[in-house]
Amino acid sequence: MKLHDFDHLFIQHRPPEEICEFLKEHWNDLESHLKFSIYQERLFAPEFLLRCDEDLVQNIYNHLWFNFGYFSSLKYAGQIVQDTSVPDSTRTKFWYMIHAYKSCCYGVPDQRVSSPVFIDNPAALQSFCKYSENSAAKIFFQGMARCKIANGYKLSARLVKTLQEDSISMFEMTRLMENKDLTLSLFLCMIKYDAQQIFCHFLKDSLTINGIFPDRIILFFLCAHAEAGFAGKAIHTLEKIKPGIVREATDPFGNTPLWYTLYQEEIPTQLVKTLIQYGDDPTKRNHLNLSYELVMAANSSQYEKRRRRTVMKAIWKKQQGL
Repeated sequence: MKLHDFDHLFIQHRPPEEICEFLKEHWNDLESHLKFSIYQERLFAPEFLLRCDEDLVQNIYNHLWFNFGYFSSLKYAGQIVQDTSVPDSTRTKFWYMIHAYKSCCYGVPDQRVSSPVFIDNPAALQSFCKYSENSAAKIFFQGMARCKIANGYKLSARLVKTLQEDSISMFEMTRLMENKDLTLSLFLCMIKYDAQQIFCHFLKDSLTINGIFPDRIILFFLCAHAEAGFAGKAIHTLEKIKPGIVREATDPFGNTPLWYTLYQEEIPTQLVKTLIQYGDDPTKRNHLNLSYELVMAANSSQYEKRRRRTVMKAIWKKQQGL
């Protein structure tokens, strides 16, 4: 009966405020039945969300998350995030939904997935697709790309040993003896084996590094995928070579290095402090008019849950002897 009353409110073109009050009062009775209403999609309209309080927004968020398919969720969440008339607290909540679905919160190189997120911003979509054509840029748009490329790259046991020992001289001698070129895959292996000194040694050779990928790409990649201690040391080195790189670096969508730390399984607190220390502004807004500070404030509980899952997963692996 409540579902019929809900539909009737839209049929009669009742004001959003009245519908909000009805939902707040009867949500528990309606929740499991809303998916059968032809009007349920109206709940995701920005003009409706403007009238919702925090609790109702959370209920609508959960409804979209659990009752809609992958592409529909991206589509509605993308529309909400891009509409700046919607309060920042609401937009950042739905931003997390997009972020949770994909390793890159704005889409992937596959245009079919990107389009719903950029539905009102074709220029940004075109910029994204062009940016993603760069092989180095693709690395930090694909969450597991680092592991896959590094694991699939063949290294001799001797070269692996030099990486594990983090010996610059032995690494260079072995690399030259084996005629191994400095490639993107080899740099990824340095990260995989935690060869901080070797990695930072080559960072200082700007001509070598820039021939493989630009400093800015390295910075974003480190923030998104490298272990926090490794990333911190590499960023200190980058700042010595190119002072102000952290403060000035932005991607085509206005995201600073801080945004890329959100792609880590666990928020690297010390790395975040390092980036802020070097001038990365957590209040700076990107092309969606959102800031790192706003996203963290709205989704701190989600990131805490993710942190706990990571810890439990590590404990489980240890117990299993993995």
